[in-house]
Amino acid sequence: MSKACTYALFIMAEYPGAPFLFSLLACSALCASRVRDVRRRAAQKKNGKGGGKKAASSTHFPIYEIGVVKSCFRECRGTPRQGSFAPSTKGKIVFHKRVPYAALEGLENFSHVWVLFIFHQNTNFSLTSRTHLDHRHSFRPKVKPPALKGKSIGLFATRTPHRPNALGITLAKIEKVLCTKRTVVLSAIDLVDGTPVVDIKPYVTPYDSVPVALTPRWCGIDVERTPHHVTILDSQKEEIRDAAENGRLRHYTDGEKVCRALIELLSKDVRPLTSYSSKRRNKGGEDGGKTINRFRFDMLRVGFSTVQEDGSDGRSVVVEEVVVETERDERDMASGKKQRYPSL
Repeated sequence: MSKACTYALFIMAEYPGAPFLFSLLACSALCASRVRDVRRRAAQKKNGKGGGKKAASSTHFPIYEIGVVKSCFRECRGTPRQGSFAPSTKGKIVFHKRVPYAALEGLENFSHVWVLFIFHQNTNFSLTSRTHLDHRHSFRPKVKPPALKGKSIGLFATRTPHRPNALGITLAKIEKVLCTKRTVVLSAIDLVDGTPVVDIKPYVTPYDSVPVALTPRWCGIDVERTPHHVTILDSQKEEIRDAAENGRLRHYTDGEKVCRALIELLSKDVRPLTSYSSKRRNKGGEDGGKTINRFRFDMLRVGFSTVQEDGSDGRSVVVEEVVVETERDERDMASGKKQRYPSL
């Protein structure tokens, strides 16, 4: 009740013969309330938060992070398009303490698991948020998958991370389930370190495998294409073995398994080399004509060069640079004190 109405009731109680004063005060209070309502609706319309014809209506369903991925991929660069292309890759899901560890009981009886996650490193969150709040804006309806070589197709016909909602799903192999530690150890993954997990579901062959399912041919190009021939120089193999055996890596203690994972990643990679490249300069300061392509795997910064093979869609890949990084290097890069890929 407004102060004006309260005061009017007091006047009526004290002076019963004052109906005109009561009416005047009541009208004043009503007008003030209407003015506040008009101003509030105008502000909401301006900010696109409700009211008016230009504000989009939507229903909100809360989704919460229940765990996080600890992965051998520290960044998007170098992460495979599908985890099955690189079965030797490693990672794990560590669930938050509010998730009862009993929820994981029985999962060890399955070989694979669906992981539902958030594409947390997307660069267009502000655009998708604007789309949901204001119908005058919309998300980009088409994308250009690498296999289509520049042609566009509807985003719902692809697995692009830039979607109306940044939700992803991937299939990974279960290596071990540690219930009391709220941890599921995985292999054959394609998730970046730090990826938020919102749910996991077991892979059930009778339900999830459809042998007669139809798939456009361009989706199968990655599987049918000729694998690249990958060579790791002996000096770089020795650097990898030393790092693994001396506990300088997060997920591996066997250098041979690291080398196997790198070969799997590079032999099936479909990214254009421009997504990796930085020019290597010679001692004279001029371009030496050689391009080193770099990415990170576990605590290694890996550099490779390529040569297109004649008469084939494959290429020869040579791993000729391996730099072992430390946790301090990671912190310095995150804070901007150190370049992620310094020019050589």
